[in-house]
Formats: sequence, C-alpha cells, structure tokens
Amino acid sequence: MNAPRVSVIVPVYNTAARLPACLESLRTQDLSDVEFILVDDGSTDGSLAVCRDYAARDARFRVLSGPNGGVCVARNRGLDAARGDWIAFCDSDDRVRPAIYTTLLALAARERADLASGALCDCGPEKTADGVVMFPFAGAAETLRGRAEILARVFYPLLLGTRRVNGYLVASLFRRDLIEARKIRFRRGITMCEDEMFLLDYLLSVTALAAVRKPLYDYLRFETSACTTYYRREGDWKRERNWFLRAKEKLRIFTAGGLADADPATAQRLAFLVFYHEAQAICCDPSLPWGQRRRALADLRTRFRRERIAARGFGAKLFAWVLAWARPLLPLLLWAKRRADEIKRRVEHAGSPNVP
Repeated sequence: MNAPRVSVIVPVYNTAARLPACLESLRTQDLSDVEFILVDDGSTDGSLAVCRDYAARDARFRVLSGPNGGVCVARNRGLDAARGDWIAFCDSDDRVRPAIYTTLLALAARERADLASGALCDCGPEKTADGVVMFPFAGAAETLRGRAEILARVFYPLLLGTRRVNGYLVASLFRRDLIEARKIRFRRGITMCEDEMFLLDYLLSVTALAAVRKPLYDYLRFETSACTTYYRREGDWKRERNWFLRAKEKLRIFTAGGLADADPATAQRLAFLVFYHEAQAICCDPSLPWGQRRRALADLRTRFRRERIAARGFGAKLFAWVLAWARPLLPLLLWAKRRADEIKRRVEHAGSPNVP
C-alpha cells in the first residue's frame, strides 16, 4: 500500500463512553490520504470493540491492541506502526476540529516548516468554542525560523518553565523522518507531561516552526482525566519519582543536543534538579526502611560533591547545605517544600482551568 501523508496516533484506554465522539471527529475529516492508528492499551470497558467497529466501516482506521503498558508504550507502538510522512497525535477523549490535518499540511507546505501547529481549546466536555484558547508559544510571531530563534522562543522556555509555552502535541504535525532520524520515542515511566519530553527532543531538529492561532483541537477537560486528577490521586512518591525521571530526561536531551558545552550554566541547573528530585523521591519512597533511606541520601551527597553541582538561589543553596551538613533534617525540609507546592497548585487550580 502507498504510504499516507499523515498518520494519526490515538492511544485508547477505557474511554468507551467518549471514544465514539473522538473517532467521529476523525472520520469526518476531509483528508482521504490519512491513517488513524488506534492503539488499545488493554482496555476493559469495551473500547476495543468501538475501535474495531470504526475500522470495519472506514479503511483509514487501523487497530492495534495489547496489554496495558501506559500511554507512552501505546504511543510508541503507534509510532512503530506509522507509515505516513507526517505524524499527529490525538487523545481518545478529545475531539479534533474539521479540516485540522489539511490546514496543518497546507501550513507546513507554505512555510516549509518541520513542525506545524494550531491553537488548542481547553474546555469542558459540552463546550466546543468558548474555552480558553492556548497558542503554542508566547509572542506575536506565528512562524519561527532558525535553530537560534526556536531555541530561544520555544525550547528554553519549555525546558525551564520560565515562560508560557505549551508542550502539548495534539494539535501539531511532526515529520516522521526527523522522528526516526533522532530515534525519538516516549520514555516509559514518565507518567505526567511526557508530551513535553517528546517535543523538546524533536525541537532540536526543527529549522522552521509554523503555527496558526485558529483553534483546531478541543481538549475536553473531565474530572476523571489524567491531567486533572493526577495531583489529587497519586501519592507523593509516584509524583516525585515522575519529576525525577523528567529531570533526568531533560538533562539527557539537553546534553545529546550538544547544548551543554555552549551553555554550562543551564546544564548545571538541570543537573541540580536531577539531584533535588532524586532526594525527594528517596524521602517519599514508602518501601525504603529508615536505614536504607539514610544510606541512599549519604550516597546522594557523595555524588553531589563529586560532580560539583552548583546551587543557585536561596532554596537551592539551602538544599545543598542541609544535604552536606544537616542531612537528618532533609526529609523535613523536603516535606515542607512539597506541602508548599501543593498549596500553590490548589490556589492556581482554583483560579485557572489550565492548571491541574
């Protein structure tokens, strides 16, 4: 079979009630040269039957099924099976707007872009156009050209969280040849903001990024959605282990992209965050007896000193000092930081629909 222009990867897990609306929004797209890869991740609620029903009615739908492994595993299976020149992602409880893929293909061709993106509408399940519209990056320009501008305007803000840059993947087209050239895949074990890691890795190959401010995708925020409930549902250990794995992945991407030598200050900042979140994960791990936790923190202190990690800012310097000279106090200090962060998140969530 001839390769389609676009492969849309849809991970599916127990969304049978909302899945038909998502698949119908895909089915009614005006692009015939497309494949919709539905990856059922071990659903137990009839989602797989819904996927197979759509595949029986429309040849553009392909169904993959396997045991539950998480969204990263499901997306990677879709990437391995994809045949299109361009890759797109869609979540199974959201909806795409009409002509999203023809719009993005035309944008990519017109601007000779390696990444084409549209705006995302963050709204409730019954809304389609009156939610909060999120543009991919801050500023007035809608096309960025050259590695330097893309690093400054998108990569670094996303990496460091210093400015408003959206790390979502679902309203964009990515060149499959660039993905395969860098062997980019989702990192198993990262359960929150895994999209950002994929995007950061991909941005290192992008020479032109084009975006339109027209909303092309409806993110339907449900109380049961992963992003909304993650902080409420998971314990401290799972949450902190996720941030630890994300910090390691950010440092790996930064180093692999050849940026560490040119920007050692940022490399040091990322390395510090790896140690900080590892300390948090150690202190939160319910399986570690007190003696093992003490030895793990002692080993962390040794590695922190050996690698000469720089601590900048009052909080970082306090962490480094306690780790070096008052280690028994470290669990209490990190507990207080977690509680302060939790209060901050609750305040932000009460005032904004965009913060989980």
